[in-house]
Amino acid sequence: MIIYIVTDTYFNNRDKERFGIDFFLSKNFEVVVIDAQDYTNPELRFIENPTHEEEDNLFVAKCSNFDDVKKTIKLHGQGIAIVFLSGNIQSTKIKKYLKLHKIKIGIVHGGMLPAITNNTQITRKIFVRLKNIGLKKFIFLVYSRIYSKVFNPKIYDFLITSSYEKSVEY
Repeated sequence: MIIYIVTDTYFNNRDKERFGIDFFLSKNFEVVVIDAQDYTNPELRFIENPTHEEEDNLFVAKCSNFDDVKKTIKLHGQGIAIVFLSGNIQSTKIKKYLKLHKIKIGIVHGGMLPAITNNTQITRKIFVRLKNIGLKKFIFLVYSRIYSKVFNPKIYDFLITSSYEKSVEY
């Protein structure tokens, strides 16, 4: 079975532990890392790329455009994907492509705590954000958030979380 790790940060040796790759390799899974930072965050393209050690059953694909992502998935075939992607348009496009090719998608939540929101100050937050980043960037931010809310496949096939219920004995 193939495990895809799809990330929008440069992959390096530190990420092997962070993403649990050694665990998957020990269970004889083939792991394909899709390093999509150059595609999802092109403004960071010229930052020095960290390196990783080559290993059996670990394939790392640096994808600088959407065609590279598609080629990597076609090369390796079906499996499951654990995504570490932001909510931008490029990331949404990758998730839609995974769903289209019947690859199960999962996400990781490090700690799931309920959030308390204060909706009374939402207008104030909007005006502060507009003042800080300017009208053009604000409109693009609103557009990308709406796009990711409407077109982002939110129906994940599985969720990995580090939170757990602890049974207490009295």
